Amino acid sequence: MKIKNILLFIFASLLCVNIYAQRTVALHSSSVSIYSGINPLIDAYNASQNGDTIYIPGGAFAAPSLINKQLYIYGAGYHPDSTLATNPTVITGNFNLGENADNLMIEGIQFSNQLVIGNNISASFLSFKRCRFNAGISFAGSGTTNSAINNAFIECVIIGDVSLNNLTNSTISNSIIQNRILDSKSNVFKNNIYLYNPGSGYDGIFHRPNYNEFSNNVFISANGSFFIYDTNDGNLFFNNLCVAGSPNFGSNPITSGNYTSVAASSVFVNQTGNTFNYIHDYHLQTPSSYIGNESTQVGIYGGAFPFKAGSVPVNPHIGGKTIAPQTTPNGDLQINFRVNAQNN
Repeated sequence: MKIKNILLFIFASLLCVNIYAQRTVALHSSSVSIYSGINPLIDAYNASQNGDTIYIPGGAFAAPSLINKQLYIYGAGYHPDSTLATNPTVITGNFNLGENADNLMIEGIQFSNQLVIGNNISASFLSFKRCRFNAGISFAGSGTTNSAINNAFIECVIIGDVSLNNLTNSTISNSIIQNRILDSKSNVFKNNIYLYNPGSGYDGIFHRPNYNEFSNNVFISANGSFFIYDTNDGNLFFNNLCVAGSPNFGSNPITSGNYTSVAASSVFVNQTGNTFNYIHDYHLQTPSSYIGNESTQVGIYGGAFPFKAGSVPVNPHIGGKTIAPQTTPNGDLQINFRVNAQNN
């Protein structure tokens, strides 16, 4: 059976179960198992093996106390426009990763609490795509031993602080970041939008960054004095769009092709303030005027992973549903679902 047919079968199973129960999770291992009840995600996780896939529909689900397996986890998405028929997939409580979570892949989920990688835990080769992080991300540790490496956050919305003490050689790209980046070393930040506006001499968009690459990003803060705060060294800034006229790129930077003194009102089609909002339109007004170092526009719609409208995950997606208000004279209830298979 082809993978798309397997996905559609699992998705159809979830739809059928959801007619009777609102909270169900599908585990695809050697066969497909459906879990419902009080904590279906926890039950599906406990039954899973490395390499299995978990499908979570819309709704709120408690997370396992620790994710310590290599899994593929798909939700229904987080954007209101694309989850009208399903509701967003929301994980409640902290989402904690262990040493054996290497190669974990997650897509289409909203995390209510923080994504936490414990002190000096080397959770590596992680992939988070089209997710929303309400309370930020934390890789805790010394950053000198057992570092987490080769992780990717792509097409995400990150509301809280991003603390990267123990993460290196990793990428955040095509994402909208509302708050600060803390203690990053030797990471790559490409085609992001930074909404944070530093408020004092002890604040900054980046805290203690060293040897990172910042390329093709958009910085909407007019406060250019605090791009770098505290100890920092050797960061690269290429082809970034900056509202600030004289950005402080820190100690011993390498800079090239940056666009500065860009009027805030001329950057996006529709955006104001320093808070992420679904009603904003983060397309550039004149994308051809601001080209990145990879020959595409700066910001989230350029680069290798252009932001997808509605942040729809790759798994089959409910585009609409119609449920009759009452049964027919024969006792049948007419239910119609429109399911779209995603290509990327």
